Amino acid sequence: MLEAFSVVFGSLRPLVYPLLLNLFYFMTKGAPYAVLYVLIRHLLEKGKVSGALGGGILAVMAGVAMLQVMAGIAVHRTAYRTAFQLTAEARLRLADHLRKLSMGFFRDHDPGEVSSLLLQDMEKCEHVFSHFFIDFVAAFFFPLLLLLGFWFLNPRLTCILAAGLTLALPMLFFARRLVGRMGERQIAAMRQMVDAILEYVEGIRVLKSLNCTGSSFIRLDAAFARLKKRSLRLEAAGALPVGLYQMLLELAFPLMLFSGGWMFVEGELSLVVFAAFLVIAYRCIEPLQTAGSFTAELRYMRLGAERIARVMETQPLPMPASPKRPKGYTFCCESVCFGYGGQSVLDGVSANFEAGRLTAIVGSSGSGKSSLTRLMARFRDVDSGRITLGGTDIREMAPETLADALSIVFQDVYLFDDTIAANIRLADPTADEYKVRAAAKAACCDFIDDFPLGFDTPVGEGGARLSGGQRQRIAIARAILKDAPVVILDEATAALDPENDALIQQAVDVLVRNRTVIVIAHRLRTVVRAHCIHVLEKGRVVESGSHAELMAAKGRYHSLWEAQEQAGRWRMGREGGGNPPENDVPQGCHVA
Repeated sequence: MLEAFSVVFGSLRPLVYPLLLNLFYFMTKGAPYAVLYVLIRHLLEKGKVSGALGGGILAVMAGVAMLQVMAGIAVHRTAYRTAFQLTAEARLRLADHLRKLSMGFFRDHDPGEVSSLLLQDMEKCEHVFSHFFIDFVAAFFFPLLLLLGFWFLNPRLTCILAAGLTLALPMLFFARRLVGRMGERQIAAMRQMVDAILEYVEGIRVLKSLNCTGSSFIRLDAAFARLKKRSLRLEAAGALPVGLYQMLLELAFPLMLFSGGWMFVEGELSLVVFAAFLVIAYRCIEPLQTAGSFTAELRYMRLGAERIARVMETQPLPMPASPKRPKGYTFCCESVCFGYGGQSVLDGVSANFEAGRLTAIVGSSGSGKSSLTRLMARFRDVDSGRITLGGTDIREMAPETLADALSIVFQDVYLFDDTIAANIRLADPTADEYKVRAAAKAACCDFIDDFPLGFDTPVGEGGARLSGGQRQRIAIARAILKDAPVVILDEATAALDPENDALIQQAVDVLVRNRTVIVIAHRLRTVVRAHCIHVLEKGRVVESGSHAELMAAKGRYHSLWEAQEQAGRWRMGREGGGNPPENDVPQGCHVA
């Protein structure tokens, strides 16, 4: 059972002390019964209790009571502190491991699933050690210790008590399996609910425009209903087998009582021993019943640990034993092949991206442009071929070395829920206020002065409080502050209005000076001055050259250019001019 938890938490040795402390606490709870046995035996044998013995018993009981209170407080404080510390360290370890994983992992796992690893699943693991595990172990250990003591009093009655536990254990194992199976379904339903909530929140504008909010959004309603159904089944799953387990344990006591009475009548059992069994035996059964209910819950919570353990055992991108450094900043792709989900994305791509020059990658949607630049940043590894930077295979470089050499501005900018200054300073945490402001000015972030808090303005999660153009300029300011020798631009102006487009083009002009620049371009007019343009089609480089050379070749690039030029001349309206009649609906799109 502890294997998955060991993967999640590393060493479980910190739990040894609270576990031993809890065993001591259980022994203080059982000590009064030992004193009671001594008292009963003395009364039966002597017929009275002397003042000295009575005073001694009272003193022992008072001391045990104080020890019990002190041990109970110490157990709770130590157990909670240890569990919280282990969980905090495990969360950091998991977050660091996620950072090292290939981006393919995040493509194959939904955001809700990843977030549940750090939140719900980790909380289950913490709950095990703060509430269940220590009491669970002690609840089994203490009765076994009592049974061992009973054996020396009367082996036959001890066997009867042990038989109840033996008969009851199969019910416990059945409950664990049942709860485990139902728990997996409930966790899957919870993950689907989280995904549906994230989808609902992120797509709220679309849903409102289609009047699909609230109960009209069937996917969210279905996710809630599914979770309710699975949760109810999970709660009911272990009730019957755990109840049977507890009933079989209870049956051991009347069987022991009947057998003990018979043995006493036959003279095979002394009154002292029989009384000891009557007084203490039920104390042996009670913690076993509690442990039974713990067992089913532990199986459910173990599912969270197993999910985290599977992620922790996922191998990150391989790291070189002896990292090398690049001898320049020219990128070369040599026969690069790559695919996922059984589908080829890049098929033998060979292309050069010269240092100090602007190189563009163009092509239709799905041709592999973004995938190629992601491989160059080593978000994933190539299936075959290789990518080099300055003559060094990027797989032979330390990840930090490659990351330091690159500044990437994505089309979809993500800003963290912090201030504008903090988001810019991510590129260089050591940068002072002057450098941050200089980078923002170079990126045409004049809008910052319009905010009452200026650079201390919170941007919201993902930059939700800023417009698309403002987010894009902050991303460019971040890249300017980083001052990396290689810049990759994933069409930074594709979805912006003309005013923002012009401002961002100015910011980009500052960013790319004297650097190796790689641009993914959808609008071909933005790369007519590129030194080299690689044209991708179905994962292959079909053409390479300058704008003039490619236009003269009358190939794929020429076709893309002509299609964009024709699309740029289209407008909405009516043929023939004049004012449209009242209530007339425009008939379509026509070339101007």
